[in-house]
Amino acid sequence: TNWISESELDSNHPKNCNLFLTDGRAEKATIKALEIARNAGIPTVFDSGAVRPGLEKMLPLVDYAVVSIDFADTFIPDYKRKPFEFYMWDEIQIDLGYALCEALIKSGAQNAVVTVGESGAVWSTEYETGIIPGFKVDVYDTTGAGDIFHGGFIHGLLEGWDLKKCIRFGNAAAALSCKKLSGIMGIPTLEEITELLNRYTNTQ
Repeated sequence: TNWISESELDSNHPKNCNLFLTDGRAEKATIKALEIARNAGIPTVFDSGAVRPGLEKMLPLVDYAVVSIDFADTFIPDYKRKPFEFYMWDEIQIDLGYALCEALIKSGAQNAVVTVGESGAVWSTEYETGIIPGFKVDVYDTTGAGDIFHGGFIHGLLEGWDLKKCIRFGNAAAALSCKKLSGIMGIPTLEEITELLNRYTNTQ
């Protein structure tokens, strides 16, 4: 695949957006775009399924590193996971999520969010860490749930919400997407997400 090169990147493009999202491909162009966005005060979000070349230069320019638990396989491959003999699967995943968040923060990201399936999402800043639980739904197809989480999370950022509210909205969007077949057909509406959030709020 021919990705955009650094010389092909119009330096005005990152300045003309409200938020810059990257998956880390096109190493030199991505680093340049992140630098432009950072200097222009534009929030940056990193989303990738695996370690990319140049990641060590990208993360210090990233405001929000938002990845799935699978990112741990290549980012912290030597982390010793809790043994299956003594812990439930969700406990193992959550523990790994915390470790991955810590590693992302230490590598320069301002905020780290790691999705851990139906358990929700683990998050960290330089000073705090926590977990936002997922929503229980009847799961039909998880295709695209990660992308829809990102969409919901970024919607929150553009609305000016705090980190926890963005994650909770992303969790709700991802959960609803799993109730239908195929990623595209499962994209929920704003009204559906709001209804789910209100229903849980009113029952707690």
